[in-house]
Amino acid sequence: MSLSINKYHPRPSLRPYIKFYYLIRTDDTGDIQLDNHPQGDVDLIFTLDGEAEFKPGKSSATPLTDMFVVAQQNQSFQFSFKPNTRLLGITFQAPHFGEFFKLPMPELANTGVSIEPEYGFELKDVVNQFQALELEEDLIFILEEYLTKKLERSPLGPNLSANLLPLIQEHNGVLSVGQLEQMAGYSTRTLQRKFQAELGISPKSLLQIVRFNALLAQLKQGSIDSWSRIVYDYGYFDQAHFIKDFKRYTSKTPTNFLQSNTTLSDFFLNS
Repeated sequence: MSLSINKYHPRPSLRPYIKFYYLIRTDDTGDIQLDNHPQGDVDLIFTLDGEAEFKPGKSSATPLTDMFVVAQQNQSFQFSFKPNTRLLGITFQAPHFGEFFKLPMPELANTGVSIEPEYGFELKDVVNQFQALELEEDLIFILEEYLTKKLERSPLGPNLSANLLPLIQEHNGVLSVGQLEQMAGYSTRTLQRKFQAELGISPKSLLQIVRFNALLAQLKQGSIDSWSRIVYDYGYFDQAHFIKDFKRYTSKTPTNFLQSNTTLSDFFLNS
């Protein structure tokens, strides 16, 4: 079975809040299952055609509804696609998703859920317009019009995790919560409370996810000389802790991961 993913960048006014949009298509030759790893982002996915399922970690699979959220994950997860499926996705800058949709981020962590009960009425016109469109650019335009108007009606306020995310990324996540506290000028208690409310995960979890993505990007580039060097550069206590983290985020050892189909992981890692 063949799967294609196309990426689209948001208009300038939305770039502080949206990382990118994407359209996934499958052909008619059979089912496919693909693993993905946590990126520290939140996705809103619209099922345009066909069927797909989301499976977080060892939990049961959940069918993707017309409007489906993949919230913060701190373990590997899997998508299953039926033939002739089309999905339109938005990858939000994670700190801002909860502000856009006023959903309880701590309750959504490590899940995938339908938002139709809360936002079905509001998004109904958007979804109805999707059905009449084929051109990918037209789909993105309708989505951006909706998001822009939503932002104009309810401007987003101050967001601590959004302010600190560039600092965390600058250090590739190789920081302790204590170091982040000192650099940011906030107490650990404040960081914990704000990150949980805004992201649904703790500062420590986000630091670990950012670190793993930086590490994985270097690994995929083939620029790592030895595993012991990785352990040292990325602040792991020892190689056993590194392997444990790797298996938690990908469900595979590094060697097995590099030999597997990493289509989804590669797309989101490089985006």
